[in-house]
Amino acid sequence: MRSPTAIMAVAALLLLVSLAAAAAADTTAAEDLEWERMQELHLRVWADWEAGMPGKNRSKEESRRVFTEWKAKHGKKYNSAREEQRRYSYFKETLRMMDLHQAAFGNSSYYGIDGPFSDLSKEEWRIMSAALKGLL
Repeated sequence: MRSPTAIMAVAALLLLVSLAAAAAADTTAAEDLEWERMQELHLRVWADWEAGMPGKNRSKEESRRVFTEWKAKHGKKYNSAREEQRRYSYFKETLRMMDLHQAAFGNSSYYGIDGPFSDLSKEEWRIMSAALKGLL
């Protein structure tokens, strides 16, 4: 027969394990709620952007200045004034999306205009994303 001390030690160990598991479950539940909240915010930002609601309203001059600086940083040159205007239009959409994201979340590190692809259309993004998925 096992000693009462050994039985108590096993019982205490089982209690500690079950408490740790319960604490981990609570942490996971809290993390899940935070994740869901962030997803809801992202969806709301996207919906606002798609609906054309204003984020930070940049002036035409400021948007053009940011575009000019971005082009210089990434060495972007376009074949025609028409192509540049088209790319500027896509860039403004990206800039607006970043501004909305920053207004909602206070941080634009996820969505930004720092990369070289801020002048792509939605379709070009889809094609590039599909190509990247195929490589992974």
